[in-house]
Amino acid sequence: MTGPELEIAAADAAAAEVGAGSRVPVASGEACANCGAILQGRFCHACGQSADLRKRSILHLAWEAGESLFHLDGRLARTLPLLFFRPGKLARDLIEGRIARYTPPFRTFLVALLLYIFAAESLIHRLRVESDLKVNPPAAQAPAGVSPNPAAVPTPKEGSAADAAREISSALKSNDVDVNLSGLGLGETWEQRVRSGLKIAAENPGYFLVVLFGWAHRLAFVLLPITAALLTVLYLGRRGIFVYDHILVASNLLSFTLLTNALGLVLPESVSPYWFLLLAVWTPVNMFQTLRGAYGSGWLGAAFKTLILWPGSVLTFGLLLVGLLALTIIQL
Repeated sequence: MTGPELEIAAADAAAAEVGAGSRVPVASGEACANCGAILQGRFCHACGQSADLRKRSILHLAWEAGESLFHLDGRLARTLPLLFFRPGKLARDLIEGRIARYTPPFRTFLVALLLYIFAAESLIHRLRVESDLKVNPPAAQAPAGVSPNPAAVPTPKEGSAADAAREISSALKSNDVDVNLSGLGLGETWEQRVRSGLKIAAENPGYFLVVLFGWAHRLAFVLLPITAALLTVLYLGRRGIFVYDHILVASNLLSFTLLTNALGLVLPESVSPYWFLLLAVWTPVNMFQTLRGAYGSGWLGAAFKTLILWPGSVLTFGLLLVGLLALTIIQL
């Protein structure tokens, strides 16, 4: 083997170890290992499988797992700026079939949902820690041989939120808990189940949050068909637009909402209120841009449909949230 050949072999071996893109031989004339079709290049023209069947390192497999989920390539860099600042162009390109240059919209929605769930769980954990510190503040460290001064240890004030929370928790744990549920129109059996769920939630809030997020993961997917259904009604009878197109647009709208709200949940408390105030304006503007670009609506038509879709989406989310809390309580 000559010197250049040795250098090429060494470079391929090193690239395979670190998971970088190594040379893939052109396997023209050979049979595809997956479907048996005669290969004409590095990928099978019939099933799409790669002709490169060499074994990979563990590091390479880990990179492929992350890349397949988040698809960390140039498509993500082209998708996100358009999703935030030119959503109409992104939606129009997807509807007209220019898909390969962007991250698939449903994959973007799944990743955005995953990031939002992580951000929400992080916020809840932080709030629980802060609440525990307020209710049970750490005792002041006293020097050795000196008794700590009880007056120096801060205690919750009477009438504070922590004191009220303890009273509510104590009331829910008692047998003669008086929770007025008659206004809800529930039967005796359902009232008993709600009271039982409230007791369990008060006794073990950690378990309540686990069940809550378990149902939230499942119900979050309902947002996609609901948003697509609202778009279908708004653009009923529009020629050349099908339910599939509405799902693409709904995926983009929800991805923007989930990603921007996830960022707001992890921002510092001094910044997050201003961020959500910005989103209160940015979100309907983004929706207006999406509808105008995706469906070719005029300014007046897109604005009118945004005024219907935006409150409808907020109302739907609120109803789902109330339903989620009720479902979690009766499942405890």
